[in-house]
Amino acid sequence: MIPSVTYSSFNVPEYKRLPPPESAGPLRTSATSTTYKPPRVEIEESDDDSGGSESDASFSDSDLEEPSSSPLPKSKGFRNGRTPRPSDVFIAVMGVTGSGKSSFISMCSGKRVKIGHRLEACTTTVDVYPCNFFEDRTVYLIDTPGFDDTDKSDNEVLREIAAWLADSYQNKILLHGIIYLHRITDVRMQGSAKRNLVLFRELCGEDALQKVILATTMWDKVSEKRGWRREAELMNTQEFWGWMVDKGSAVHRHYNTRESAKKIIDQLANHDKKFVTDLQRQLVDEGRTLDQTSAGKELQSELLKERERWAEQLRLVQEEMEAAMEKNDKEVEKIMREERDRYTRMIQQAENKTAALRVTMESLIARRDERVARMEKTLREQQEKHAAHGNLPKRAAGGRAVHGKAKELKEFSPVSVSWFGSEFSLTSGRSSNSNVPVPDRRAPPGTKASATIVGERLDDKTSWVARYSDESWGRSKFFERCYPHLDGKFRGNGDEHLTVCALGADEQYYARWTDGSWSCYAYDTTVTMLKEVVKKSKKKADCDIKAVALGYGTSYLISYGSSRKLRYRCDLKNYYPQLQQFLEAEKPLNILAVALNPRSKTDYILVFSKRDGGAAISWTCSNKAVDKEIWAWANKTAELRGGAAS
Repeated sequence: MIPSVTYSSFNVPEYKRLPPPESAGPLRTSATSTTYKPPRVEIEESDDDSGGSESDASFSDSDLEEPSSSPLPKSKGFRNGRTPRPSDVFIAVMGVTGSGKSSFISMCSGKRVKIGHRLEACTTTVDVYPCNFFEDRTVYLIDTPGFDDTDKSDNEVLREIAAWLADSYQNKILLHGIIYLHRITDVRMQGSAKRNLVLFRELCGEDALQKVILATTMWDKVSEKRGWRREAELMNTQEFWGWMVDKGSAVHRHYNTRESAKKIIDQLANHDKKFVTDLQRQLVDEGRTLDQTSAGKELQSELLKERERWAEQLRLVQEEMEAAMEKNDKEVEKIMREERDRYTRMIQQAENKTAALRVTMESLIARRDERVARMEKTLREQQEKHAAHGNLPKRAAGGRAVHGKAKELKEFSPVSVSWFGSEFSLTSGRSSNSNVPVPDRRAPPGTKASATIVGERLDDKTSWVARYSDESWGRSKFFERCYPHLDGKFRGNGDEHLTVCALGADEQYYARWTDGSWSCYAYDTTVTMLKEVVKKSKKKADCDIKAVALGYGTSYLISYGSSRKLRYRCDLKNYYPQLQQFLEAEKPLNILAVALNPRSKTDYILVFSKRDGGAAISWTCSNKAVDKEIWAWANKTAELRGGAAS
């Protein structure tokens, strides 16, 4: 076991100048590229207190934005999304596999979406991605599985889409529009594309076509003249897009830029007229089974044609096999038997697909939820396996403990500790140590970063938020790709008004601004505790959240209080055992700064004040190189006097 390391040595006369934000977050492994994401809740509040009645002291889950009586309860099918508001916009993105759905959504959301560069389609379930184009509402893009999937039949794709649409409709989540993407590079509308277009029309219904945008993609891969000609053919041919255009569908071009994508979304988002698709109405309101819906009937007719083709082929093969038997041609007979068995299997598959359509809405949703539950279990197992093999500490990198006498300082400068994987940033009035490069500001000259909050790493680039020596704030390039919602808040509130910020994995964060407003995006249990702490803080002057750490899994630690006394709330979920022991042994404890490494179940850094007015640093580190850097920073921050390893 690695012992925690404690330095004791600098004096803290007051808490008014407390450390800026810490960063951490739940484990992120390669498994998180699948479609499942744990449920999270987005909360935005202002610390402005309108009164201090005694009833405000209590807190329950009903205080969240998603009470049981909410008109927008969270649907099991609404995965990877946040609790919706009545003003939010829902837009489905559909099209055949390879039409550019995932690329379009990634461009709009600023979030990496698994893109199908291999033969298998990547989107195999319905997923939801928030886009922060507007300050007063969030646009949710619904990524649907692609038809013509090499790994999933159109039957399976329709069942998945039907389950999500029915589930969301039951939970009063209605669509504002549908974007249907089509490659302008396709020389002609092939048979499979035609069938899928007919299936799409039956799914939507005639009344919904006014809220459909038919968007062509990949204009950079064709000449303008050729693209115009193909676009005109699509619009003027009734069996292609002509019929839908006549019914009110709009045609747009997506030039693979964020600007053109935003124009498409703007047209569907700037109205409050939600609609119900024929598939939703027939499944939910009319209680039909999937095979009885318009889309189901269309697919069923295709399956019937398919079965008839295989049956005819089987008849011909049977005749050839009998002829070979009469001629005693064993080689041909063997080949024909294999062909007969193959066509027999194909006929059985077509019959099974037809039977699979005879399913109710409830069964669709239940089976989908069972499948998602299996995905969740697999993901958890992969995460635990990754953590066990990649993050458990090695004895050679063990921690050490040194206890020294506190050294008096005339003033206490802000302390900040941030740790994400092998990247860290440690700041105090005496010393700074970081392996995350943050550029100086150009104006005024010489303005350097005084504290850095380390976040997710994407495409070999680390995201960060930095406080500069002139008390301004800045963030890394492409920050919106890792933290799209927080990036939108920065654009609205401004970096310069930030006071506390904590970054976590999987887009999680906590932020507070100088006007007392705050926002977070985190797991449900974390949000519940943050709200409880905020409510308690409102009742006392000079009382607010000082530091937040979002750790491995759903673990967290929150330090809050006034200049006279700090408290903390935490749930370490049985992780960070040395920290848990330390917290139990050192009660009460004023925590000034804290970081929980999201890549480890053990590693943390804690800066706290002591009863005698001094301060100390405690940590556990399983990375030998990082441990050495922490030692160097702590040596400069707090002069050691004696002590021994424990």
